[in-house]
Order: sequence, then structure tokens, then C-alpha cells
Amino acid sequence: MNNPMPNSRYKDKSGQLVTVKSCAFNRVEYIREGYPAPCVVPVVRFMSEFKFVPEASA
Repeated sequence: MNNPMPNSRYKDKSGQLVTVKSCAFNRVEYIREGYPAPCVVPVVRFMSEFKFVPEASA
């Protein structure tokens, strides 16, 4: 399993985009669009709940 890279974009099940800020110590910190505070979840949970969006990450 590859860890998410900073500034990569992912979509949740409702289609909302998030931007990865960091990935360290088995935790992913990300920002939801329109939400000011960062969210932190385990890598395993992040990878199961979010889908990578390559065109939004460029």
C-alpha cells in the first residue's frame, strides 16, 4: 500500500474533494474544501474511505 503524498487530492464517498497535507507515523492529515480545520485519520482508514483523483492532483 502506498502512502498518500502531500498535496495529492482524494474524493470521499459523497464526492467531496480533500487535499492531503502530510502523512507520517501511520496518520494522514488532510483538509476538506470549505472546512478550516485539518482532519487526521489512520492511513488504513484513509485509504479505505477515499479514492485518489489524479487529474485534481496535478
